[in-house]
Amino acid sequence: MNKKKKIGLVIALVLLCVVSVFAFLKAFSMYRNTHRKLDDIITLSSTKASSAPEAQTSKGSLTLFVNQEPVVLTLDGSGAEYDCFTLNTEFETVITTKDNTHEILINGVPMDNQVASLKLDSISAADRITVTVDGQEYYLRTLPEDFPDLTPLGESSKDGYFYTTMGTFVVKFDKKGQVVFYRRASATNAGPFRRTEVDGEVLYSYLEGRSSKEHPFLTGIGYRTTALIILNEQYQKIDEVPYMAETEKVPANYPLENHDHLILGKGHYILTTYVGKKVNNIPASLDGSEYGANVVACIFQEIKDGKCIFEWDSTDHPELYEASLEAGDYTNVTRLWSDYAHFNSIIIDPKDNNFICSYRDLDSILKIDRETGEILWFLGGKFDDFNLTEEQQFHRQHNATLTEDGSILLFDNGCRTNILGYPVLSAEEQSEGERTQHSRGLKLVIDEDKKEVIDFEEYTVDGFYSASMGSAQLLDDATDTALLGWGGKSKAGMPLFTEVNCSEKTINFEMLCGDSDINCYRVTHYDK
Repeated sequence: MNKKKKIGLVIALVLLCVVSVFAFLKAFSMYRNTHRKLDDIITLSSTKASSAPEAQTSKGSLTLFVNQEPVVLTLDGSGAEYDCFTLNTEFETVITTKDNTHEILINGVPMDNQVASLKLDSISAADRITVTVDGQEYYLRTLPEDFPDLTPLGESSKDGYFYTTMGTFVVKFDKKGQVVFYRRASATNAGPFRRTEVDGEVLYSYLEGRSSKEHPFLTGIGYRTTALIILNEQYQKIDEVPYMAETEKVPANYPLENHDHLILGKGHYILTTYVGKKVNNIPASLDGSEYGANVVACIFQEIKDGKCIFEWDSTDHPELYEASLEAGDYTNVTRLWSDYAHFNSIIIDPKDNNFICSYRDLDSILKIDRETGEILWFLGGKFDDFNLTEEQQFHRQHNATLTEDGSILLFDNGCRTNILGYPVLSAEEQSEGERTQHSRGLKLVIDEDKKEVIDFEEYTVDGFYSASMGSAQLLDDATDTALLGWGGKSKAGMPLFTEVNCSEKTINFEMLCGDSDINCYRVTHYDK
């Protein structure tokens, strides 16, 4: 092959390669454009599918505020039922919403500028409030689905209302046991539900369970950390006190405990707490004194406008370690924390302005000077100043109060066995304690100057016993009619509370509960 032919062949091969490359690039371009269009079509289709159908099928929701508390309705046309946070039969129930996109009727009446008011005739498991949204009906239960299953029997002999806490609810009943008001609380058996008149204004208050991340809970102790909730006369929440006042004895942001509180005025309270402490003032005669002990300090404060103006700490009184009858293990072998005193109630004696406090594990009522903090006397227990007879002695008592004539009234649990496990009882002691245990209301007429009991009276229902909690209130002195709250109900079949005429030995009223786990920490009768 000559030189010219070789050059021509090379040129032909180069031209063929160029043509092939251009053909490949054109085919690739067509392939890419085709798939780009397909991707666009798929993306557009996906966008339409994810937007329009979602908007058409979304259930949506509607938030109503019933007496200022939210209820969220799922708008699926199902006719679903919902619980209310709080309701009452004494004042108008006000329902509001911020939603203006739906046609809403309450019990068939259109809302007026997103507000509706109605008066409930009753609160019961059968009663409903009908909420119609765009033609679809939904229902508000007047009594929450998880409200305790109650059966009231009889009728109180006295006009007025029963106030208590049960389950996770704060409740007010009329004389026949019908619910007049309830509010959901955030802990089982929230602290005592009180009615107080301050400067002509009615305030309601209770202690609601609150956990504290900052301060560890004292394990093995019968208490709850709480905050004080204050309501106005229409049962609307107006204030909350989440912490004790910070002092040398009480750390910052320290929670209240659940046993009691007093409202003395606006911004003026008596609050209580339990603080775990390592102490070294245990009397030498007691085990555990050599190295000190972990104990529960029972502390109460008088707080005014956020400042502590009086404070009392049980660990400042070493004699109380020796006075303990239960849970006073200062070696901390059986108990991580020695709950040697266990506070459960406080009142102010109007005749001298001093405090009267109940301490379960001391079997004692103490009178404490409101200025100096000095213990003025012990009623009951190891250091009893009043020489109580065997019939007058009380055991693991609760709810010490004063009657109209100035007598001491308390709920005597009558617990003669150590349910907290220390000190350990022999089999004989345990058997004897169980045989003689019974609970009662106990009134002691005392002469404080002479330190003697002038008279005493008991209020009881045969066979009833409650090892923990409970309350007693004298409703009619002439007929010895008493209201007894049975607290922990240590026997099956016991009611939550009973109004008993002890003169005639008849039951006027009692509240039964179908759930044996439900109890009342305390029940109080008020005229209004």
